[in-house]
Amino acid sequence: AVDVSDSMDGVGAQHLMLVRLLKAQRFARLLAMFRSEKLQSKLRFINYLDALVSTSSNLDLLMHILKLCFLIFWLNHLLCCAWYATGTLSQTDTGTGWLDALYP
Repeated sequence: AVDVSDSMDGVGAQHLMLVRLLKAQRFARLLAMFRSEKLQSKLRFINYLDALVSTSSNLDLLMHILKLCFLIFWLNHLLCCAWYATGTLSQTDTGTGWLDALYP
């Protein structure tokens, strides 16, 4: 690719550099404005959900039940992973473990 600024005189190259800098600055402002609006819309949605949950005792109770169910499922998952690791890593006298017998 040929750089246009190489074939220009000093003033033209400075002018081209200034135009590029202004375009980059305009793009940065536009990007910041977009991010700011996106962040504000997310914050509004989170505040809306928080207000909805805090005003309704039924939703508050439901959230606590869902958190408890998630915790039970997560602990069950960890226990199963530990049990599977025990079955695959344990030493046996026959060379085959219970997982090998169940899933050949």
